[in-house]
Amino acid sequence: MKDELIIGRVRSAFGTVGEIKVESLSGETAHFTALRVVDLRRGFGSEIFRVESVRTTHRAILMKLEGVDTPEGAAALRGAEIVVRRTDAAPLEPGEYYYGDLEGLIVTFNGEAIGRIKAVLESGAHPLLEVTLVDGGSVLIPFADQFFGEVDHAAGRIQLMDGAVLE
Repeated sequence: MKDELIIGRVRSAFGTVGEIKVESLSGETAHFTALRVVDLRRGFGSEIFRVESVRTTHRAILMKLEGVDTPEGAAALRGAEIVVRRTDAAPLEPGEYYYGDLEGLIVTFNGEAIGRIKAVLESGAHPLLEVTLVDGGSVLIPFADQFFGEVDHAAGRIQLMDGAVLE
């Protein structure tokens, strides 16, 4: 499993002092208030910031980063992924997974490897797993209980329950 996790994304600048509006990828917000350092990544670039303050409203997470003091500076961070150490991420409930931990898992059906998870994509009701198939094709499968069974991180596998999604 990865030591670092993407927990959010910078959506926009907010206000006049350089705050950023943040989207939580997990939907959880409480762990953001405990953050002291974040790594913002976009493309191949990465920059570490000290967190000056975090506040949550009923609609948003607002974060003030050291050295970002203007709306223009905050706007320049739009689209960046917020990366933290695993220990700083929201705790998981049973049956929950960090998206980054699913990427790279081998997908099996009836005991045979059929592909590997390339990416996890946000979607309406359920995230979609982009699976690169062993034959070279790819398929998007909803990450939902009716399609997937056991996730075995130790073995690096996830079990597909319904082969109809491959057709």
